[in-house]
Amino acid sequence: MVLALPQDRYLVSVGASVGRPQGGRGPQWQFQGSGIDENDDALRWFSEDCPRIGSSWNIVVVNSATAASPRRVPRRRIAWHQVFVRQIEQEEARLRLLEDRLRALMVNAVVGERTWTTKPPAIAVRVRVNGRDFGNVSIERPGVLSITVYAKLRDKQQGAALSIHGGTQLGPQTWRRYDWSRVNQRLEVGDKVSLEFVEPRRLVSNSVRNIERDVWMRANIAAEIAEIRGRLRSNYYAEQEANMREYSLSRPKPHRYPRPV
Repeated sequence: MVLALPQDRYLVSVGASVGRPQGGRGPQWQFQGSGIDENDDALRWFSEDCPRIGSSWNIVVVNSATAASPRRVPRRRIAWHQVFVRQIEQEEARLRLLEDRLRALMVNAVVGERTWTTKPPAIAVRVRVNGRDFGNVSIERPGVLSITVYAKLRDKQQGAALSIHGGTQLGPQTWRRYDWSRVNQRLEVGDKVSLEFVEPRRLVSNSVRNIERDVWMRANIAAEIAEIRGRLRSNYYAEQEANMREYSLSRPKPHRYPRPV
């Protein structure tokens, strides 16, 4: 199957992803081919949930004048006013949380976050590029991992690359993000990427890029409180709503793609 679009601007991607919320039922692996066309509409060529262990996918960057037809994901009718009403409610709830946290810090109370113990990965992906084996990539549970080969065209500039990113959730507001920069790389026409779903053995050691935590320092909390109050007192959300309404009205009519054979 060839994924491409005869347009001046697009993004197509093929890859594997996994995401499992805390307390969810097992890992939710998915392999899919998707994209975004020049009208910012989401596209889908194929999708397979929970690929079996031992299955593999070969992805090749090609230069082709023909391609398979995608299925356009229908545009949602978005009630922008309700969207920003919910955002304001979330901001107000966040503000109350931060104010409570700051008051606790002011009296030297211990402020922390409940964390949990992660579980070993249930599946891994063996990554090869042009025959070079980069090993088995996975993450602990709960966590998210995305391994994607994408091609894009924008401003007459073409590009393709392999991108791996993800991390493990250590608590409600804490993530350990990993760094796979040694594997992430630009691709050229003819390059071949192989993804194989395997048992989580002989895993590549995940290099930690950073730990993302909610703010706990007094100065950072005070700064975020000031930012939120500033947004709530200004016309920020009214302007954002107006911009999104204008964007929705100005979008061109969606492309009609032939039905896949």
